[in-house]
Amino acid sequence: MTASSHPPLARRTTYSGIATIEERLEKMEQLHQKVDKAQQYQEGYQRKRATALLFYGSIFGLMGFAFAFATGLMKTLNTQDKYDSGYGYFSATVSEMVFDPRDAAGKAFFGFEFIGANFIFLSWYPWSLRNVFLGDDEIAFCSISWVMLRQLIPAPGMMLVATVTTTPIALARPRDIVTIAIHFSGAMMMFVGYVIIEGKTLGWRFFTHPKNKAFIEEDERKWRKFFLDGICFWYILFFAVQIVLGIPGVPICCGDTWSTPTDKNPTAELTNTASGLFLWLKVLSYAAEVICGINLIMSHLTVWYYCKERHIDLEDELVEMGGEQYKALPDTA
Repeated sequence: MTASSHPPLARRTTYSGIATIEERLEKMEQLHQKVDKAQQYQEGYQRKRATALLFYGSIFGLMGFAFAFATGLMKTLNTQDKYDSGYGYFSATVSEMVFDPRDAAGKAFFGFEFIGANFIFLSWYPWSLRNVFLGDDEIAFCSISWVMLRQLIPAPGMMLVATVTTTPIALARPRDIVTIAIHFSGAMMMFVGYVIIEGKTLGWRFFTHPKNKAFIEEDERKWRKFFLDGICFWYILFFAVQIVLGIPGVPICCGDTWSTPTDKNPTAELTNTASGLFLWLKVLSYAAEVICGINLIMSHLTVWYYCKERHIDLEDELVEMGGEQYKALPDTA
């Protein structure tokens, strides 16, 4: 057979039934479009999922503070006739209010805060939302980026606060000091850690602006700075009141009184509750910590509200997977 008798290359057939090179290229282009469509869907889905988990994690965190405060207040009001002061026992901190996991306040706080912290952690929102993403090259220390710190500091701190409960100092035994320290460390990660990371992201106050700035609108920046100021103010006020209340023999009337532990009864028992200025300082301390927590949650909700990713419109139909079009194309004969 002469060279001229061979059919053109474009018309050669294959064992797979694909008639021409043009059809083969067209099929490869269709496959490429489907893979690209599936990849875009996966990217959009991950980012939109991050916004949903961030939102619901924040809501659960907010509900944890609200229910703990409500149930704790009910307990205080129900025991006010039990003591000579005429007031029920009011905790100076949220941690003290919810320290007993068998109590209603403890159960509510643990459930809501632990679920909320897990949602926020599993969202990986620092790597998915452009209004917090600074890039992997924006290093904080030891080759760890600020974005990774946002992922690994505040949410795990929230988990520690919810799971490792504290103990009132009057009831604390030597081994309880360890759990108190762990609980305190979790609170520092949750509040102080978040302030440092968010402050760096915004270039807030004395923080230098990051080299790779996040995509933040002006209104968003104002609100995030507002809530960051709120976290700092109320946390500092909370600590200041705690220091005043913790000074031995402070001349403020009238603090809680506890029984002296004995061999027969090694656990101190509350004999009378606080009243007067001392009680109001405890209320102020508790309120400052609650408002600080609300500012923290509102900061997360502000990030969610202004992020563009929550408006992503995903495809209404999933790309078919595992069909004939995903099998390897055979070689030409």
